Amino acid sequence: MADLRLLRTLCWTLVVAAIVAAIPQLLLALNIWAGGPAEPAAGANLVDQLLVYRANDQEIFGAALVGGIASVVVFLMVGLIGVLLRNFATGGSARDVMATLLVVAAVVGMTSQLLNIAVAQAATHGYCDCGFKNEELIAQDYALSVGWTIQGWLVNAAVALVGVGAAVAGRLVAVSPTWRFLSYAIAVLLIFAAALRLTAMLIFLEGLDLFQIADVVAGVALGVLVPIWAIMLARGAGKARESATA
Repeated sequence: MADLRLLRTLCWTLVVAAIVAAIPQLLLALNIWAGGPAEPAAGANLVDQLLVYRANDQEIFGAALVGGIASVVVFLMVGLIGVLLRNFATGGSARDVMATLLVVAAVVGMTSQLLNIAVAQAATHGYCDCGFKNEELIAQDYALSVGWTIQGWLVNAAVALVGVGAAVAGRLVAVSPTWRFLSYAIAVLLIFAAALRLTAMLIFLEGLDLFQIADVVAGVALGVLVPIWAIMLARGAGKARESATA
């Protein structure tokens, strides 16, 4: 009974964290945070463009910080729930695969979100007005690009692993047919979002922002489907335990 109570506590924590994480993600993805980011003036040189981008980063840092911290909690809950779900699942060694997938996803995901917070904070730093403004801004932009590229690969891996883990959980944990379908739906959306982000990182498509589409898809899965999934799991965990024991 102790692990059942703990699982329910983790599920409700996941509900709150997922909603809190999804709100700023969707606001930023849809460019409606504080009216949306400013755009550089037509014909602006590179340095003037970078000044506008860094001003945007300063404006959205609060949302990035809140969303990042909430996302760290989300991934932590995913890992802990994955460990506990092993006791509620059938399938022998397949239970170990499920738990391992979710734990690895949690570790990679928390790392990606902490890195995202760190890079977002670095993007708010100004420059020294000491005669090297152009060099400082360009160097800062290259450094930020490296940080966000690393973070992008890590979060893609974490999201894809969570999707696969959710699908395995839906197969092995007998909560209800609806919960199983929901697990598969989360898996499809998360893997699709990761694939879109990976495509956007490797291929530039004129007039099509795959990053934005991926963030919206992942935000909907995170803010809507994951809370429902966690609530249903919290309520149906007892039935799943009985099925696994039988």
